[in-house]
Amino acid sequence: MPPITVAAEGVRAQLQKLNPYKAMGPDNISPRVLKELSDVLSQPLAALFQKSLDHAIVPEDWKKVRVTPLYKKGDNTSPLTTGL
Repeated sequence: MPPITVAAEGVRAQLQKLNPYKAMGPDNISPRVLKELSDVLSQPLAALFQKSLDHAIVPEDWKKVRVTPLYKKGDNTSPLTTGL
């Protein structure tokens, strides 16, 4: 597999695409803050992502997820409702 390079410009572009009206993620950082500070944050974040890739290490916090089911139809009290 060829080496992957994370560029600050790419990180900045992704931060600029964030919807500032969405809710905060599990990190409790507002997407508005990330978007408005994208010029300042893009270089350190790119360095962090690159180091993680180079050393094949992912911080434990990045492995945690918060899953919230969103019911669109069916019985929302049944865990077997898939909405399909």
